[in-house]
Amino acid sequence: MAAAGGAHSLATTAGGRVYAFGDGRQGQLGVEPPGHATAMSATGHRCCVLPAWVEALAAISPRAVACGGDFSLVVAHDGSLYSFGANSFGRRGRHTHALGEMWGDVGRCGEMW
Repeated sequence: MAAAGGAHSLATTAGGRVYAFGDGRQGQLGVEPPGHATAMSATGHRCCVLPAWVEALAAISPRAVACGGDFSLVVAHDGSLYSFGANSFGRRGRHTHALGEMWGDVGRCGEMW
């Protein structure tokens, strides 16, 4: 499965890995792109031009991925929801606005709705 945001994308493999690519300025890739896989955009920031494995999600089995303008969501098969990227207006379901916080488990979907 795959999802596209404002200037980034997420994709999963049959083996359960999550990959990210595109613009990661707000942490929406969930990973720091490796140097060999980046290029400078027209606006002067680094973009990940090759899919980068989101190793922080290695222990989960993704059921769904979604991308917003500058944030990403991953739902695991056990119902846990993971979010990373910008959090202004609480769009990641987190109570913090710290840009340095790249990703975190925000709880099971059943508890959120």
